[in-house]
Amino acid sequence: IGGDLAAVEYDPNEAIRYGAKLRFEDTPIDAGFSDVTVTSSGSATAVAPPNGFLFVTLATPGQNEQALTASATSDIRYSVTDLEAGYRFDLNDSIESRIYGGIRFADISQNMNVTYDGIDFVDTNIDIARSFSGTGLRVGNHTNLKLGGGFSLFGQAGGALIVGDVTSRQREADNNGLDEIA
Repeated sequence: IGGDLAAVEYDPNEAIRYGAKLRFEDTPIDAGFSDVTVTSSGSATAVAPPNGFLFVTLATPGQNEQALTASATSDIRYSVTDLEAGYRFDLNDSIESRIYGGIRFADISQNMNVTYDGIDFVDTNIDIARSFSGTGLRVGNHTNLKLGGGFSLFGQAGGALIVGDVTSRQREADNNGLDEIA
């Protein structure tokens, strides 16, 4: 078996990111929040080549395996909000660091609709919806190395352990939606 794997290419999209931080006067402590949201969508089509096959990848295995055409649309939404507190300190005259910790809220979802037609399919529609929603702890460190002349190098590392709910739904219907398969 050879050939290309057709996949939905998501449209390049700009993210919205905003936040605010409050530094308490005469203390190395700060508190703040940030939010990032990205949404994107895309579509793709595939047609069986002459004297070739179009094998499907999302239909019920063993029942329907080949089609003449396939088309898909998909969208994704990624939204993460952080509430955090930090502590700033100087390691020496040229290195300053900030450790932080807080709570992360995440909401991520993806929806896909695929239509197969021909050979084993009669306008078969497959709807897939997956989502995750959760909350957890986040910690990290941000360090600046002052180079002089107003320049600096910085590095940041952080991580979060999030617990939440995963939801997954998939429905497959053949014959213009009249026969529910899965």
